[in-house]
Amino acid sequence: MREARPTTPYIPRSLRTVWKKAFPLAQEMHKDNKEAMDIFMKFARGSSANMHARLQAEREFANTQAVARARRQRQKGNRKVVQNGGVIYAANARSIVQKREQEALKAARALLRKERATAKQLLQDATRRPES
Repeated sequence: MREARPTTPYIPRSLRTVWKKAFPLAQEMHKDNKEAMDIFMKFARGSSANMHARLQAEREFANTQAVARARRQRQKGNRKVVQNGGVIYAANARSIVQKREQEALKAARALLRKERATAKQLLQDATRRPES
């Protein structure tokens, strides 16, 4: 027969849940022992402060991760090979990249014009009536 593993206690993830769990315990302690209740309330306030600190740290970590992801994405797009060998200045590299992009755009426009002309010719051929 298997031995049951001890279950881990519930760990609240939000401040509201902490106080929902702590307040009934504090009321029970108040009935029995005022001094123990005071100690428990100090503990609960400390837990609340820790919870706030944890939540703030999680938010800051998430923001840091988002900023790092955005920076990597920005830098990834800028790394292009523009020259083999030799020294090149940033301004020269930018102008080379700009020229290449303009040439690619010009070629794409020429291809588009050619395709439109072909499509127009095909449409005219399809709409012509056969001569009989």
